[in-house]
Amino acid sequence: MRSGVMASALDLYGFEVYLIEGGCKHYRRWVRDQFEQQYQLVILGGMTGSGKTRILQQLQNLNEHG
Repeated sequence: MRSGVMASALDLYGFEVYLIEGGCKHYRRWVRDQFEQQYQLVILGGMTGSGKTRILQQLQNLNEHG
């Protein structure tokens, strides 16, 4: 309820406000759960001019982005 009151006050002053469903505790639990997930990470490295940007653009065209 306190968050709702504060959100209403900020909204009156022109701030774009979002309320988190379930509240702060629910959000903290969700964030903690994200750290327990397994993610496939790929590191793209190389010297300047080696084509990293071109590869990233091609991946974006394939909707393979993170």
